[in-house]
This record gives sequence, C-alpha cells and structure tokens, in this order.
Amino acid sequence: MVKQGPGYQTFDVQAYLELAAKGTRWDQLPGNTAYPARKNLLVTTTDPRDSNSAAMYLAITSFVAHGGVVSSQEAENKVLPAVSKMSGGKVFDARSRSLSAAFKEIRGYQ
Repeated sequence: MVKQGPGYQTFDVQAYLELAAKGTRWDQLPGNTAYPARKNLLVTTTDPRDSNSAAMYLAITSFVAHGGVVSSQEAENKVLPAVSKMSGGKVFDARSRSLSAAFKEIRGYQ
C-alpha cells in the first residue's frame, strides 16, 4: 500500500480500498512488523469538518472508489459502501442528505 520513492512515499488508495473491502487486519499484511495488531485496516485522519487534509483524503478515496468525480446521488450511493469500510464497516446513509454530511458522521464514529 505504501511505496517508497526517492525522498517520498506514496499511498496506493486503490490497494487500500481492496484490502478494506476484504476486512483485512493489520496483522494480516505480509511483512508488517511495525503494527501487527488484530484490528481492521483503518486509516486515521484529522476531522474533515475543519481539516483540509482530511477532507482531501475523503475526496481522493471517494474519487478512487467511484472511478471519477462523485457528483450525483447515484455516485454517492455507489461510493458509500467502500467509504464505509474506512469507518469499521458501519454504513452511513447519504440518500437523505449529502455525502459531506455522511463524511462528518463517519469521522465522529471512528
């Protein structure tokens, strides 16, 4: 998921989403000796309600899960199951409100 570049690291969001969808735990990652916990593979961020970096992380994750910009109710419905894996698998309903409101609830759940 994390690849070392010359002087920087990259995070493979697609690989992360695939592992999260399978319910992968930290201790199931090959070669993981830094954090071998029996906990679901979740990424902790700051609060997206007041953090540009956290909001960007959710936007990138949604973009990758959807395969493009999330700009409709149909797109929100498609991306929600993948994004919910980031919150421990709880499903957050964005059908009666915006995806932004669901993201706020997701952050409160973690």
